[in-house]
Amino acid sequence: GTRLIMNEGQSRLVRGRVNILTNLLNADGISDLSIGQMILLTQFASHHQKMVLVDYGTPQAIGFVMGHNLHRNYWDTDDHLFDDRKAGRDLGFGPWQDISMKVSGPVLTDLGQNFSQAWDLEKPWCCSWFPEASLEVERHALPTPKVATVNAHSVAQVCRTQPQDDETSILELYRKAIGNATDYVYMENQYFRYPDFARRLKETASLRASRGVPGYLYLFVVTNTPDSRTASATTYAMLQSLGQEQLMPQVQRDLSQSLRDYQDSLEQLQSHTRLNSPLELLAKQQIIKGLEEKIQALREQGITPEVEARMRDRQPEHIAHLAEDMSKDDAKPYELSDIPGLKVVIATLNTSDPAPGSPQPNPLPDACETSLGAPMLKARYKHIYVHSKLLLVDDVYTLLSSANINIRSLHSDSELGIAQPNPSLAKSLKEKLWGMHANGLKASTLKNFTYWNEQLDRNWRAQIAGHPLTSHLTRFWDVTTPYSPHFTVD
Repeated sequence: GTRLIMNEGQSRLVRGRVNILTNLLNADGISDLSIGQMILLTQFASHHQKMVLVDYGTPQAIGFVMGHNLHRNYWDTDDHLFDDRKAGRDLGFGPWQDISMKVSGPVLTDLGQNFSQAWDLEKPWCCSWFPEASLEVERHALPTPKVATVNAHSVAQVCRTQPQDDETSILELYRKAIGNATDYVYMENQYFRYPDFARRLKETASLRASRGVPGYLYLFVVTNTPDSRTASATTYAMLQSLGQEQLMPQVQRDLSQSLRDYQDSLEQLQSHTRLNSPLELLAKQQIIKGLEEKIQALREQGITPEVEARMRDRQPEHIAHLAEDMSKDDAKPYELSDIPGLKVVIATLNTSDPAPGSPQPNPLPDACETSLGAPMLKARYKHIYVHSKLLLVDDVYTLLSSANINIRSLHSDSELGIAQPNPSLAKSLKEKLWGMHANGLKASTLKNFTYWNEQLDRNWRAQIAGHPLTSHLTRFWDVTTPYSPHFTVD
C-alpha cells in the first residue's frame, strides 16, 4: 500500500503555520507587521493553553480553564502583600494578579476533546501507525460521559486560537463582545497591544452616540507597563488610539527626537541651493520625499508641535522626574485626549509597605531625625504583576482565557478560553475585582469611573510623598521603555 509522507498530526502542524501566515496577511487591523515579524510568529508559535480536567467521565467531573501557570511562583492571595514570606515564591517573584475559572457540566466534553487533540498532536509520528493509540479515538469509543449539570442555569462556549484548525474564535468573540457593549468594557490583561480593539471601541461608542443613547461608553483597563523595548510600538499605538499616549512620555520623547532629526535634515536639504545635475536633483527630491513621509507618519503618531515643544531638550533621565509635576492638585504631567462618546481609564496595580489603606507612620521628631541622621520614614512600593486574561462587558458577558491582548495570542499561539453570557457571573466578578483593586465599588459606571480616577490621582501623590497607597490601583505611567518598532511579536 501507499504510505503517507506526513501523518495527520504533522500535516496539521504545517497547515497551522500556513494558516498563521495567511491570517496575518489578511487580518483586519494589522497593517504594520514586517515580513520578519510574520516569520517569527509563524515559526515560533507556542502551545499556551492552560486547562485541567479532574475525574473526567464521572458524575463528579470538574474542569479548570485557567490564566494561571501551574507553578507556585504564579499564585498569590487577594491581599497582594508587599513581602509575603509564607507564599514560598522564588526570589524575584513578587505579588501576582491572576484569574482562573472552575467549570462543570456538558462543556467538559468539549474540554476533553480539546485535550485529546492536543495530546495526539504531540505524540511521536510513528504512533500514527497504530490508530488505537489515539486518545481522541479512545475517548470517542467510550460512552458519553455523565457530565450533565442538575438545575444548570448558565451556558458556556469553549473558544480557542488554534492555527492548525484555522480557528481564531477568541479574537472573534472579543470583537463581537466589544461591538455589543452599551455601558462598559473591562479588560484585565497581561498585555494591552492590539490596536484593532481600540478602533472597535471607538466605532462602538460612535454608533452608540449616533443612535441618541445618552451618556458614554466606558473602558476600564488593568494591565502592566510594557517595560520592554520590543513592546513599545504596539502598546503606544493602542494608547494613542484611545487618546492616552501621553502616559508613555519616554516613547514620546524618542519620537519627538526622531521628528527633530528629520526636520533638521529636511531643512538642510531645502536650504542647499548649489546647482545639481539632473541625477543629483532627482536623488535629492527622493530623499526630501522620504523625509516628508517620515515626518507625516510621526505627526500621525501624535507627535504634534505641542508635544514636540514639551519634549524638546528633555534627556531620558529627565522623564522619570515628570511624575513630580503631580505634587500639586492642579498640575499633571500628561494631557489625555477626549474620544467622542468614549471614556477611558487605564491602570496598573501596585502594593505598598505599609499595606494600602494604612495610615502614614508617625515620623520621628525633627531633633531625633537630626541627631540620629535617620532618613525620613517613607513607604515602599512594589508592582503587582497582572497575568490575568479577562474581558467583562455590561455586567452580562464574561470571557476568561489564556490569551493575551496581542498579536501572538490572537493569531499564532494556541490558546483556550471559555465565554459565558451570564449576568450573575459577570456582575460578581466585577464586584470582586473592582472592590479588590480600588478598595471600593460605586453604584453606577459613571461613579466608578470618577472614583477610579480619584484613586489614581491620590495614589500618584501618595507615591511622591512616600505615603502608603490608598488602594492597589495606580495610573498606567511608563517612563522607562524606549521606542522601538522592530520585531515586535508580543
